Amino acid sequence: MRPTFRMLLSALAFSTAFIPALSEAIPFPQPRINDECQFIRDKIDSLSKSGGVVKIPAGTYTCKAPIIIARDNVMLKGAERTKTILRLADYIHVPLLVVGHPHTIVREGTLVTPWRVKNIVVKDMTFDGNRAKHYVSRECGETHCDGDVTSIRNNAISIRGASHVTIQDVTAHSSISGGLVTEKFCDNLKIINFESHSNFFDGFAGYETENSEFINVNLHNNRGAGVSIDIRFNNNVFKGGQLYMNNDVGIFARDLHGNRFEDLKIINSGSFGVFLASTFAGKPELCARDNTFSGVKIIGSGKQAIRVNDLCAGNRIENKSFFRGNLGCVSDDGQTSVAADTQCD
Repeated sequence: MRPTFRMLLSALAFSTAFIPALSEAIPFPQPRINDECQFIRDKIDSLSKSGGVVKIPAGTYTCKAPIIIARDNVMLKGAERTKTILRLADYIHVPLLVVGHPHTIVREGTLVTPWRVKNIVVKDMTFDGNRAKHYVSRECGETHCDGDVTSIRNNAISIRGASHVTIQDVTAHSSISGGLVTEKFCDNLKIINFESHSNFFDGFAGYETENSEFINVNLHNNRGAGVSIDIRFNNNVFKGGQLYMNNDVGIFARDLHGNRFEDLKIINSGSFGVFLASTFAGKPELCARDNTFSGVKIIGSGKQAIRVNDLCAGNRIENKSFFRGNLGCVSDDGQTSVAADTQCD
């Protein structure tokens, strides 16, 4: 998934403060569809105002519409990652799971969700986007991706306008957009033991997301990047995990700061291991800046292990990071540099 022009304008228009809650979350009516996933929507709708747990038994369930969690205090729990599978129906171009409101409104020139949601847990299941039976040109279904407030990309999992969301022991794969995408002002997310592969764009893409943790993520064999982060993706931590065999870069980063990558392995990326850039050339304030790579291993990249583009200052490589078998170690465009404590073979 790549940012649209409207998203870039939105990033320029606002300060770094997050958008405050517009109102308390209220129950959002699920679509009523004659499919194998309707019982899940019904269970979510039947929860009391205080929320509750929705258990999905072992089995493969074909969905003709998204599962939407646009209310607070919900746990969606499968039997086990490999035993509970939600699969998108053939040629139905929608996301599989949306945590947050599926639509947006324009507030002071930027797109936000009508209300925020909080305290959501999704665990122990797989989301199969069934990419082979979809048209990749229909990334936003029947709508236009840019400029339509009803549009939403066909990710396996979308989290938008949400706080305190946990995704644990979950796999997302074969989407015509991204595996997992966070957007529209999210904070305090915990993504734990998450796997994402074989998506048309990125394994994980994050925008307008702060103060979140990504622990032991396994992002591989995606057509785009393993991780694509942009537009105020600030002060987040990636710890452990692997990004491998992604067709483009391991990590693509712009317009963000204060992120930390610890003990992460980036292996056999088609292009750079890590690419740090600015949204617009000559705009250092829109760079990926002041980020730390600690104890990372970058091996076998098609280009350099780390490329620092534009005026992206303040980035550090520390704690004996290790680079091997790349087409070079760390490169920059001559306008900036990166502090590096690394062994490079």
